[in-house]
Amino acid sequence: MRKWSAPQTTDIWLSNKNLLGVHMKMRRTYTREFKLKVLRECENGKGKAQLSRENGLHPSLISRWEKEFRDDPEHAFSKNGNIYKEDARIG
Repeated sequence: MRKWSAPQTTDIWLSNKNLLGVHMKMRRTYTREFKLKVLRECENGKGKAQLSRENGLHPSLISRWEKEFRDDPEHAFSKNGNIYKEDARIG
């Protein structure tokens, strides 16, 4: 007779993942150079829909990049989306 044992946590997680069809996605990060390239192409007349399809982006992401660049071109797209160092300093 086989002895019953409780499944390991990873076993439960894997079985739930397969049953529910849940797939975790990693958040993608883009370099400053890539964002500027996309914005240049948009400025040169390419539509956001076309740029989105070509680069696997959502059109609203391009709009967000445009706004961020328009608001502060020098400090736009700082590392990891963090607040620029100057703004993060306490008085």
